[in-house]
Parts: sequence; structure tokens; C-alpha cells
Amino acid sequence: MTILKELEPRTEFKTIFDEAGYRAEQQMAFYFSRYFARDKKVLVFNDAKILARGELAQIDHLIVHSGGLIVVESKSVSGEVRISEQMQWTRAYKGGEQGMPSPLLQCERQALVLKENFRMYAAPSWAEIPIHTLVAVSDQGIVRYPSFDVPEVAKADQIPALILDLVAVAPPWLSGPEERLRMVSYLWSAIDEAENLVKLRRDPFTPAKEGPDAQLWHDIRLGDPDTLTAEEAYRQLERAAYAPAFEWLSTDEKILEPMRTFVDL
Repeated sequence: MTILKELEPRTEFKTIFDEAGYRAEQQMAFYFSRYFARDKKVLVFNDAKILARGELAQIDHLIVHSGGLIVVESKSVSGEVRISEQMQWTRAYKGGEQGMPSPLLQCERQALVLKENFRMYAAPSWAEIPIHTLVAVSDQGIVRYPSFDVPEVAKADQIPALILDLVAVAPPWLSGPEERLRMVSYLWSAIDEAENLVKLRRDPFTPAKEGPDAQLWHDIRLGDPDTLTAEEAYRQLERAAYAPAFEWLSTDEKILEPMRTFVDL
């Protein structure tokens, strides 16, 4: 498993929950690096942001293999979480229980955004790519499962084995070297563009000196302020940023070197 995008280091957090979430991602990224750094059958993007129609999917870990994609959500759990028969999630809180959003549904939404991005900006056929979803519960947490199996949920140290199982039985979907290269090149470009777009959205009037995207955003946002909302301008910028990404094939050795074995499988 070659790591194409490392988890960005962070030292400042708005809340203790943000820090705990980052530590869970860090733990999962460590397992990926430790167990699969030399495995060329799959590629990993940590902290992969993807946009479609203004909706942002923040994917903790995106796995690419010849049979499809795997979305992994890292969930920080310091105590115990329970999954009910109705697939509702609760966590231990101050001696009682507190409801929490389902990480599985969160993964499914991220997969939908990714497929919509493919449909809008890449090849429409890519929207049919198989995408599996997994939830990685941090090592210190305890998971209480319902009476039936929930194979998509496991402790972080068990996730690599689940990924290997999925890869082993998946029929080839990215069939040839050129399609694998185009898929990975597109994801590399699309994730990088999303990072830039998110930064611009935080500061809508970023000076043009910060890059061509900043200048384009500035021009779109201020060109017709009476009829164009910030959200509409942001979508225009999204389309402009992603339009050339599908046509781009990487020539960067930083990208090509770890991809070569994967592309030539």
C-alpha cells in the first residue's frame, strides 16, 4: 500500500473533540504506513477532500485498488460505543448514553459525493465504480455490536486485514494501465484542487497574489455581486478548477514512482 498523500501534521485544534478525531486519523494512517508501505496493489490518500456541487466530502482515508475504492472513516472512541439492532449509534457519556451520528452513513454520503464528482468532472462511467466503506474505531475504544455481524466496523488495527480481504476478492474494474494512471492522476489533482478551494472559501476575498484560483475567485465573486451569491460563485470556481483535471496525466516523478507497479499490474 503506497501512501500517495500523507496525513498533514496539525498542532492547533478548536476543541478537544477535534484533537481526538485527528489522533484517530493519525493512528489509522500509522497502521497503513506500518503494514502496507511497500504493497503496490493499493494506494492511499489520507485526508482526501472532494467537492461536488459545493458539497464537501472530507474522507479520512481513501484507498484505491484495481477493483475499486474504499472509504475509511476513523472514529475516536475513548470509552464504549453501541450499535443497536436498528443500526443506531450511541456512546457512553457521563454514566449514561448519548446518541451520535452513524459513521457508516457518513461514509456512504462521502462515497456519493465522490461519485457525483466523477459524474460531473471526470468519466461518467467512473460513477459506477464499486466503493466499499469501513469504519475504524480507535484502539482504546470498545464496540458493542448487535446480535448480527457488522463487518464494516472494526478496531483500527483490524482494518488493514479487512482491506486485504476486499482487495483479494474484488474483480478488476480499473482494467488497464492507462485507466489506472488516469484515475490516480485525477484523484491527485482533484484532492489538491479541493484543498485550494476550501482555503478560498474560508476567506472569500483572498488576495490574487495567492494564486490563479484566488484571482479567478475574486473576479467571479466581484464581477456581478448583485445577481451572483457567494455560493453560486463558489460553484463556478469549482467547475473551473475541476474542468482540466480529467485531462491531466501526471508526469511528476513524485507521483509516478510509487504508482508504476500499481499502474502496470
